[in-house]
Amino acid sequence: TTNAQHYTINEGSFLLPNNWQDESSMFFPSTAIPVEILLSTEPITEDISDQDFYQKIIEQFRHNLNGYQENECREITLEGKPAYLLDYYWDTPEGPIYQLSVLYIVQNKLLTFTYSAQESFSPNKKEALLTVVYSFKTTSKTN
Repeated sequence: TTNAQHYTINEGSFLLPNNWQDESSMFFPSTAIPVEILLSTEPITEDISDQDFYQKIIEQFRHNLNGYQENECREITLEGKPAYLLDYYWDTPEGPIYQLSVLYIVQNKLLTFTYSAQESFSPNKKEALLTVVYSFKTTSKTN
């Protein structure tokens, strides 16, 4: 589309709105909207099912983030495969932070898309932000 730029990483690609800037693996809209996206990857080195690994990571969020409060945790689908959406906030030294995280296992790595803001996500803002994640397409693995 003309309102988006195609962004590719080793594990896949997605469409990023034109008004967002590439800050390595952090993205910020160029507008005054106070939100950012961080894309992180973590290799899966243990012999564990994808479902069990998702549950392990979700439990880490719940137990490791100070003052963690979960608004939503549900399975979603990316590329016809299960992924998980977490909508939560937690207490940082700078104050509460609201986050949306999408956990997605691809090519034996956990991709985590995390949106962060200082206020909760309205349903419209949440859907607009998730549009970037839903546009993700895995690249072919070549060896």
